[in-house]
Amino acid sequence: MAKAASRWRALSSELTPIDDLFHWSAQCNIAHNERLFDVLVAALDRAGVSREEVARRLGIDVDTLEDALAGQTDLTLTELRLLSSASEVVIKFEVEAARDERVRMSQRALNEVTHAFYVLREGGKRSASWDDTGALVRAVHAKGVLT
Repeated sequence: MAKAASRWRALSSELTPIDDLFHWSAQCNIAHNERLFDVLVAALDRAGVSREEVARRLGIDVDTLEDALAGQTDLTLTELRLLSSASEVVIKFEVEAARDERVRMSQRALNEVTHAFYVLREGGKRSASWDDTGALVRAVHAKGVLT
């Protein structure tokens, strides 16, 4: 789980230009895949189905199942669907344009930076003004975080 979280932090803080999303979207998809298997394992544990039972239902050995759950096996969508059914979990898929995802992540990052800016400035004792916010937004926009 730490690997996926680390990759997400790097993707969230990366100032990828909006018009060059090929590499960024590939890295995003890898992070989503890692997260999918982290969540799948957690859901399987909550479902209370043993690894042995899941392997039996799929007609595979436990080692092969563990490889799949670790994301070490390149599963087809059909195999993923069978794995989720045998594990008694539901997998939901989302598809979003990379541009929209990048903008959403940039806006979240901007909110976090803005919050940190005001907390650190004067120890959070001073209330924020629109002038301060405008200056911060212009500075972030100049760095290419937002278009």
